[in-house]
Amino acid sequence: MKQRILSALIGIALLLVVLGLFETIVLNLAAALMIAVAAFEITRAVDPEQPAFSRWLSIGFACLVPFSGRAMLLLLVFVYAVLTLACAVRRYPQVHVASVGLQIMMVTGVSGAFYCFLLIREYASSTLLALYYLILVCGSAWLSDAGAYFIGCRFGKRKLCPAVSPKKSVEGFWGGLASGVLGNLLISFIFMQLQKGVLAGYAGAGFDINYLYVALVSPLLSMLGVLGDLSASMVKRSCGIKDYGTIMPGHGGVMDRFDSVLFIVPLVYLIMRCFPLAA
Repeated sequence: MKQRILSALIGIALLLVVLGLFETIVLNLAAALMIAVAAFEITRAVDPEQPAFSRWLSIGFACLVPFSGRAMLLLLVFVYAVLTLACAVRRYPQVHVASVGLQIMMVTGVSGAFYCFLLIREYASSTLLALYYLILVCGSAWLSDAGAYFIGCRFGKRKLCPAVSPKKSVEGFWGGLASGVLGNLLISFIFMQLQKGVLAGYAGAGFDINYLYVALVSPLLSMLGVLGDLSASMVKRSCGIKDYGTIMPGHGGVMDRFDSVLFIVPLVYLIMRCFPLAA
């Protein structure tokens, strides 16, 4: 537990540094690093015996995504899929076709999810508003996860999805939803207070947050976080591994820590564009 908490504190500190510099290329570099590590973890999980070229192809694609425009991103996805399939054809029948499809889907999906962080920065009307949405993404995933963990440990009796994640409970699920709502409302309240206090007069301040919208959308965001977590766990079980990696002691790899974020950030981006929580 101590190792898990220490790793979390270090991760939060690094996250705050990135968010503090998120208007710069630091956010792109951080996204590239995260996607590259995730791509390595995915390729190792789905096919540990694949050639180095195929693995480096995934890592190279991941590194390019955060520095690409939307048109270039579509071209990159096409080229990556074609080259990965070409490698698979060359290796057939030693390669499992389902593993190739799973790898393409996961690497491009994870890359697209992290790319949405950059889109939030691009389309937000101010730096502070972009930071609000980015922190809301992380809060929806990690505060829900923390609430589900503690409520599940204390009150959990009924298994939520035992074949995929034996430790998750129905009670923990509801606790996670509640903590997600309360956490997002707290984040929203803090941002509003900062605008009235230390950030008064700041060029990016001045937006109002609709607390009702936040409360209504937060359960959906939390449920998407749970689905992302369970989906990643299902892949791990099918691949016969416990964790995707060991880069974060007590938490596993990038995929283990960010799996609950991956389904949330695209929806938050769409909400920001179509049904804004703050304006």
